[in-house]
Amino acid sequence: MVDLGYERVAQVEAPGQFGIRGGIVDIYSMTWDVPVRIELWDEDIDAMKTFDPESQRSQDAVEELNIYPAKERETAVEESFLCYFCKEKTLIFVDEPMRVKEKAEVVEKEFQEGMSGRIESGQIKREDVVDLFGAKEILEMLSLPITICMTALEHPIKEIPIKKNFMLASQIVPSYHNALDRMISDLNKYRRENYRVVLLTPSRTRAERIAQSLREYQFIAKVATQDDEVVECGEILVAHGNLHKGFAYLQCKFVVLSESDLFGGQKRKRGKQKSGHQGSRISSLSELSVGDYVVHEDHGLGIYRGIEKIERDHVIRDYIKIEYAGKDSCYIPATKLDLIQKFAGAQAKVPKLNKLGGGEWEKTKKRVKAAVENIAKELVMLYAARESGRGHLYAKDSQWQKEFEEMFPFEETTDQKNAIADIKNDMEAGKIMDRLVCGDVGYGKTEVALRAAFKAIQEGKQVIYLVPTTILAQQHYHTFVQE
Repeated sequence: MVDLGYERVAQVEAPGQFGIRGGIVDIYSMTWDVPVRIELWDEDIDAMKTFDPESQRSQDAVEELNIYPAKERETAVEESFLCYFCKEKTLIFVDEPMRVKEKAEVVEKEFQEGMSGRIESGQIKREDVVDLFGAKEILEMLSLPITICMTALEHPIKEIPIKKNFMLASQIVPSYHNALDRMISDLNKYRRENYRVVLLTPSRTRAERIAQSLREYQFIAKVATQDDEVVECGEILVAHGNLHKGFAYLQCKFVVLSESDLFGGQKRKRGKQKSGHQGSRISSLSELSVGDYVVHEDHGLGIYRGIEKIERDHVIRDYIKIEYAGKDSCYIPATKLDLIQKFAGAQAKVPKLNKLGGGEWEKTKKRVKAAVENIAKELVMLYAARESGRGHLYAKDSQWQKEFEEMFPFEETTDQKNAIADIKNDMEAGKIMDRLVCGDVGYGKTEVALRAAFKAIQEGKQVIYLVPTTILAQQHYHTFVQE
């Protein structure tokens, strides 16, 4: 066990243990919602992922991770980060100071209780506890010559004395949902009262079209050509940007409208959907029933016979029991659930069990490996032939392509953007191409295909869309018609 953090410890499963050269480091901490697993290759980090403590299965990738030391570096003087700023030239905004104070006090209390527990358990000595700035000290440091506290309700705190109050009234704007008469009426009202109006649209190509439409109703409307464009009183500035909902500052006569306020609808973040079928992988012991056929990575096909408690080195642990041919049994620690999978073969006939310790399973794996190598060789030859040929050279995205894509009602995921860019690069490279886009149900593969199809159709090409079922074909047909 290696001490790596404030609250808990990291469990190391690796040769050399304390040298941590290769293997797995599992880190638990109250500062993260879920524990993180660091996979090492020698001294290099190969991957970082969150994982489920119950099933011990890795989950989502983690791009970066801050690991705080169990003991801070000893310095002569403890200083706050705020000490590095010039008080006279620093402007600090505090959003809801009462909420900030409550949160800071909770964090301080949790830290003190965590340190007390570690002292009592003998993990650290009392003199080794790091001195932190308390909530009261930090809030007092925030009270600079220019500190602005923003709050919906006036809740002053004594640590930051308020010198002057400013009232900034705002209100949401109505949603018109294509009610043109009502929208024009309100815009005329803003013009008569010399309001400055900014209309945000996520499509640069639609900005000029919207401005032109407003000019037809005798409004002074212009398109923003730079980020610091100024809008004058009585004018409407159409600018590129995304906003969930518009708002108005009545005192300074300033209104911001979003395209969704005018026409309804907005880009929505697509929630991840899980398909009903998760393959044969096991994420929890609750998915297994006694008598189920399972496949062990090293021993092959056997029958799951439940959980048994076994004492080893004076420690009682849970073990998974798997029965093989000849009534031989194998016991696997419950934490090694990732070594087994549910058997995904046909249910009509009883499968043949492997013999524990025999060479049959190894022969099977070698046959599969050889078959995979043969397929790989065939693919190499196929793609070599493809590389030597030439395909159609598509042009860069047209204005129609951009407008078509901007109508997509969801916010594209990172994977979607990468897949779309890769496909377009292939199409514009003039080579014979094929590309496999993989993703679970609901992850937006159809949108990727739609954009590629639209790009092909613009250049007079035909597109064939093959699906495995008639119902799915009907669904995709309606999707294409609607687009």
